[in-house]
Amino acid sequence: MGGCARAPEAPARIAILPGNILVEDASSNWMAAAVQVVLQADLATSQAIVPVLANDDSGAYQAAAKSVVRATVTQRDGRISLNTAITDNGTQQNQRVIDLKGASSSGILPLLNELAKQIDNRAASFSTKSNRALEAYVNGASTTVPQQRLAALADAIHIDPSFGLAYLALADADAQSAPQALPALLQAAAGHTAQFTPLDRARFNAYLARYSHAPLAKQEAAFRAVLQVAPNESDALVTAGSLSFLRGNAADGTRYLQRALELNPGNVSVRKALADGLFETRRFAEAEKLLVGMDNNQAVLPELAVCVLLEGDAARANTIAERLFASIANPDAKTLVHAAWLEFSGQSQKAVELLSSAKFAQPAAQSFAYGELSVWQMIANDFAGAKQWASKAQQLDPRPGSAGSIVAMLAKANEPADMWKQEIESSFIASNEQLKTAVLGYGFFLGAHYSEAAQVWNAALQQSGDSDLRARAMLAASLSREGKADQAKQIKVEPFVPEFGDLYAAISFLEITRYLGIGVR
Repeated sequence: MGGCARAPEAPARIAILPGNILVEDASSNWMAAAVQVVLQADLATSQAIVPVLANDDSGAYQAAAKSVVRATVTQRDGRISLNTAITDNGTQQNQRVIDLKGASSSGILPLLNELAKQIDNRAASFSTKSNRALEAYVNGASTTVPQQRLAALADAIHIDPSFGLAYLALADADAQSAPQALPALLQAAAGHTAQFTPLDRARFNAYLARYSHAPLAKQEAAFRAVLQVAPNESDALVTAGSLSFLRGNAADGTRYLQRALELNPGNVSVRKALADGLFETRRFAEAEKLLVGMDNNQAVLPELAVCVLLEGDAARANTIAERLFASIANPDAKTLVHAAWLEFSGQSQKAVELLSSAKFAQPAAQSFAYGELSVWQMIANDFAGAKQWASKAQQLDPRPGSAGSIVAMLAKANEPADMWKQEIESSFIASNEQLKTAVLGYGFFLGAHYSEAAQVWNAALQQSGDSDLRARAMLAASLSREGKADQAKQIKVEPFVPEFGDLYAAISFLEITRYLGIGVR
């Protein structure tokens, strides 16, 4: 009698505790962290295990680990021993005991690689064969001092120029502390990728695809390649899923992110990424269910309110928005967010009444409010009214880069396109490419210079690797207004949550609701 095929078992979470180091030389204490670093990296290629790090038994329970790895390193008389107990996290009974020995001159690394393979025969070998490079890497990964981290990771690469994991860690550190050094580092790493481990090579290619803003399909393929080697790598699953959603592939996006949730039950950031993707692909009711489970977090309320609004339930959306307002302690910020919501939700007259009558404690906030009013007048094609509000905004806060100074330039966007562009490029705006793109893109659009607007937004979209949803919406809107409906339809426009503190947010949000036929006005 035939039976149904059994579904594969979910991989078991195994917690790795810091090693217990019984070595006379105190300089060998780095090996405690090395136990975790090496085992986590080696076991990343396992299909049956998800390695997680925990500082102690309590951390192992919090990580919902099924098993716990406890290793003791002993070194004496020219020999090094690695004695490991793998215990059941529920019963605390030993499942396995593994004892490994080697020459002290060979170091701890070969023993850790062998331990990983005894835990799971699909385990890889660590990214370097050099104990000195491993020590430098562990020291860099363990410190919270940026310059010490950079120096130690650079030392690890100097010792072993084919140490792929060290390049990736240093790239992350450089991106935070020394972004100017990143291009040279990536170029140097690219010269050694043939010597990287398969997983490090796949990770590096994925990193490079993201860094270079490669087309979304190429980025997604790069992260799928990582998952071919390390099928349970959560970061790769989340990124691949998010990229699938950006490409409009809700089925793959859901599959990747639900897999990440299975491996990380209760992980709020993974749950949020899935909600974001469902939102982007217009599966608003499903996105709402996920967001409701996180709505004790103030940061989720804007997306939840917008999600319900785009579902078509304005009354319930307004109720959620009221919770958002109540959570904001600063009166100036509360008023600005309230007004933005009124504008986003189609209550334009109430938004104007609120901002035009409000009294703000801070001049910068009052200036921003006038700036918002100016932008809203431009949306309504009232440039005379927009200039009046812009003048008030600039008088209150004339600093270059302030809302007042920006909106004063924006309010001239109905002038001849070449003349206005020249004025922008000779102003303080020209030195900031991101600001320049926003002012020119939105300004050309508001001033009905749709061909010029389309050029700006197309360049911005290409620069982002097709990931900038606002640029997609504005490019499609510009092409459509220019009379190029066929070209506009080729743009994969997806919904997004407007930034409540963005001066231009109402422009792009209104256009996306119009373009997708999700009317809120």
